[in-house]
Amino acid sequence: MPPGGDDDLPPPKWPTRALLWCAGADPAALVTPELRTRYAGYGLMLLMVGAVAAAVCLAFLSTVLAFHLWLLPVSLGWGTFVFLLDRMIVSEVKRTGGGFSALWRRIVRYGLRLAIALGMAYLVAEAMLMLVFAPEIKRELVSVVELHLDEARVHKRDLEVEKIDKEITALNRPVADAKKRMEDAFQTWKDQNDKLTTADHNTPPGDKAAADWAVYDAAKDVYEPLNGSLVAAQTRKAEALKPENLPTLTQAEADAIRDDRGFTAREVALRRVLAAHPEVRQWPWVLRGVLLGADLLPLLTKLVTRRSTYDEIVERREARASWRDVEEDKERRYRDGLTRDLRHAWARVSVAMGRDRLALWLRGDSPEFSSRWIRSNGSNGSNGSNHPGGNGSNPSAGASSFGSGHSASNGQKANAGGGTPPPPPPPQ
Repeated sequence: MPPGGDDDLPPPKWPTRALLWCAGADPAALVTPELRTRYAGYGLMLLMVGAVAAAVCLAFLSTVLAFHLWLLPVSLGWGTFVFLLDRMIVSEVKRTGGGFSALWRRIVRYGLRLAIALGMAYLVAEAMLMLVFAPEIKRELVSVVELHLDEARVHKRDLEVEKIDKEITALNRPVADAKKRMEDAFQTWKDQNDKLTTADHNTPPGDKAAADWAVYDAAKDVYEPLNGSLVAAQTRKAEALKPENLPTLTQAEADAIRDDRGFTAREVALRRVLAAHPEVRQWPWVLRGVLLGADLLPLLTKLVTRRSTYDEIVERREARASWRDVEEDKERRYRDGLTRDLRHAWARVSVAMGRDRLALWLRGDSPEFSSRWIRSNGSNGSNGSNHPGGNGSNPSAGASSFGSGHSASNGQKANAGGGTPPPPPPPQ
């Protein structure tokens, strides 16, 4: 039992074991009742935070999308994710060291949890306020619908004005060109007409003035219709911009706006309710603060608690496990190196033995060579000329000498009759 432990501490019952699992704590390292109670409380807190996360997620999605059965597993999954994330944070052992890398990893984990809590607090607060102010929002939706109807009429008017503006823009250049041509033709006729006298009307100069007047008439006939279209378009635009001349929506368009009770319409109604009642204008921020504090409760608990006996026990256990792993790795590497060295040494010995055996075999001193030679040539003993004895008179003598030879001297004694020893056979 570690120092400070309670030898008589009974094993925890199954509810306590379940709560300790929720807290990510090892029951064997909780050596005092106080530690066991503390970490059981951590587990209960994590369960409550996860349940609240699932509930507020369901409320938010139901407010935005309307309630559906498939929202239940989605909300349950979100609550489980929050529970596991908080469990990872709470179960982390507070170590004496760790360096910059451990601090950076902790900052990343805690920052991720803080970002999730901020986002959920902001979004869920809107949904909770819509539930709290549901009667006021329902009444305000009537005004919001009328506002949306007016906005739709204004939008429709703007589309018509935009179309008229395009028509005016398309007429401006042709009207300006036609007007310039008409004015130029009139000035040409005027200059020519001012030079004429009464007697010049039936002369060529008078005919030229008449032709210039015809050109002016043609230019005027082109200009006047174009200018009339431009003036009509400008008049339609001016009439359309009058507030009393807003276009009327079709029945389908009006019904679609009246039936709209989505998140956007309710959000607008909520803003109008808060603006109309200054006494509740701070409620959104209060609710966001409460949700943020409840969501960050496990993280805040981890930050404010000090290093405990449980942390020391777990850290020492991890140190021992790490040392044991290092020693086992050293032993394994030593054993592998020794096996490898023995294998290499045996290979070198085998090569040396093979080289020595081959040298003995080439010299004819090998017992194996003598035995093979006798087995291969013993059947030719009746032929004295082929026998290793060399004299042809005593074949058994040569055979016996080779059969009993264990060294080079025995071979020489066996061939003392004057014959030469046979050459060694080629390698088998």
